[in-house]
Amino acid sequence: LNSIATAGYSVASAAQGADATGGPLYGDFELVLGSLNPTVFNLAELYIVRAVDGTNYADAPSATNPASNDLVGVFVGDDGTSAKRAMLYDIQLPPGLWKAYLKNTCGATFAATGNTVKIRAHNLLST
Repeated sequence: LNSIATAGYSVASAAQGADATGGPLYGDFELVLGSLNPTVFNLAELYIVRAVDGTNYADAPSATNPASNDLVGVFVGDDGTSAKRAMLYDIQLPPGLWKAYLKNTCGATFAATGNTVKIRAHNLLST
């Protein structure tokens, strides 16, 4: 996520999810960005791209493939110059394998270091 220009996309995350026997139903996502002075409150868009057959993933989102059907949430933050932390809660996760992508929508290039997205996968009764 380092040094992604505005309107740019990250590379794919590592494969996430489970095989056909099941896996977590929901995910809480945390975006942490280094020092940043965004021009809008929408910091980034989160996309999930599935591998329906367990091997071949749908085309990655890009400037020529906006993949709006794969958009699962928008991280929102303030417009100060400090580091940013934004959350998305209870995002429904697809069955099988999937990868995540992030689009920088904040109007400024992400910092050169210190940028992460973390997930805590869970089911309805997990803590």
